[in-house]
Amino acid sequence: MKHQLWSCLLLMLLAATRLSAQEKFRMLSGRVSDAGSQQPVIYANVQLKKGGIGTATNARGEFVFNIADRYWEDTLLISCIGYKTLAIPLPRGSRQDMDMQLEPAVYQLPAVSVNARSGLAIMQQMVSRIPENYDTADVRLTAFYRENICLAGDTINFNESVLDIYKTYHNNRDRKDQIRILKGRRKKVDWSKDPQLYNWIGNIMNTAYSSLNEDLQKYLDAKRNILNERNFRYYNCDYQETVQEGDRKLLVLSLQPKDNNRKAIVTAKLYIDESSLALVRCEIETTPAGIDYINAHQKGGIRYTIMSKVNKATFDFTRLTLVVTYKQYRNKTYLSTVARHWDCVVNSKKRGMHNVPWTGDFYLLVTGIDTEQADRFTSGVSNDKSSMNNEVGNEYDASFWENYNILLPVLPDALQADSVSQPAPVLKKVSNRQNGFTRADTLRGMLSPLRSCYDVRFYQLDVEVMPDSRSIRGSSKVRFAVKEPLQQLQLDLVC
Repeated sequence: MKHQLWSCLLLMLLAATRLSAQEKFRMLSGRVSDAGSQQPVIYANVQLKKGGIGTATNARGEFVFNIADRYWEDTLLISCIGYKTLAIPLPRGSRQDMDMQLEPAVYQLPAVSVNARSGLAIMQQMVSRIPENYDTADVRLTAFYRENICLAGDTINFNESVLDIYKTYHNNRDRKDQIRILKGRRKKVDWSKDPQLYNWIGNIMNTAYSSLNEDLQKYLDAKRNILNERNFRYYNCDYQETVQEGDRKLLVLSLQPKDNNRKAIVTAKLYIDESSLALVRCEIETTPAGIDYINAHQKGGIRYTIMSKVNKATFDFTRLTLVVTYKQYRNKTYLSTVARHWDCVVNSKKRGMHNVPWTGDFYLLVTGIDTEQADRFTSGVSNDKSSMNNEVGNEYDASFWENYNILLPVLPDALQADSVSQPAPVLKKVSNRQNGFTRADTLRGMLSPLRSCYDVRFYQLDVEVMPDSRSIRGSSKVRFAVKEPLQQLQLDLVC
């Protein structure tokens, strides 16, 4: 029996080795900038021409793109609205520090301009073409997700994950979107000074699922969706201009509330492909009426009322923005990115808090599209009622992401210290004996610099006495605040 078990384990190991050997990756990394100004091009699309994988540049124009061997004969495309698309054959091997420069695309305005009524007509035509342009079949997506929540400028929740998504056009109890977390990690944040408040405002219900719910083309019948034809009467829809993205022309439409209509709760800018009338990008920001509506109806209902009483705190939204983009793959468009931001203020008389800023940033980047294997998940589905902070782990080694494509953080690693460029404080080297510490002090104690450099806030000691071996064993948990940086500190275990 033991021989059979080892044989099975060996076969499994060999199979895994063969699979790993077959799936080879090359890594491309670099920076995308404006050819004229040399400024970084933010959130430029970095993708393959034929394959359904891609990534995006960060706030510095930097990217890392991992490409499996089955795509090695493809072409690399770099694109962004307002620029010519850069297309280059994939290099034979991995490349680092690639310098990609995009040339601005200049569009000559036609002699005949489009009037405001035509803007509404364009939008109506775009909506009517959604079943033709947007893939309404089930699809499997791979995505990178990042969540960053701050209170008064301090991070209280930062997590990142790679998601496996079953996405469907249906939206009923038995058939809806599903998410599995393939890899996930979070920044370790100390909530000890106010765990009750931080748990409330730091653990937001699964924001990855709610990011998928921002797919405007899927939820056309949503009550407040600007693409819902019932809402067209509340807005003025004007054609603004035509811009270039590579070889295609994008019609830019502006949506503004009619006469400060209270049912028009956002302003928006839409980018629509002129030839196919497919939606490419939508930028939305709440109006003052929208802020009033959200604060009155979208803060959690009875749950918010209960939690605000329990925490003796309230919050109010002051600004919300949303950017949704779509990309083309095999003559259909698919959700590409969802970027959400909110500004809130927190008030708590108990804590002396008055209009303390509370911000949230949530970014979903689709890095892979699979239309062939789009089956519903039967296990490992993430809980849509739990926060992403509770769903992911604490791992953060350098090779954590393996070959998954992610959005590069602005810092070398988003889970490292916030100010990596600041010089380290000068540390004092203190010796026990130089300060008069003796063996007797282990019992009676002595306030040396090794003891006075910190304040203990929490202390727990678990000890098991073992008479047979005349020994003890146990563990100690200490939470402390550093008063003065040191290379060493003295911790006395007293039992």
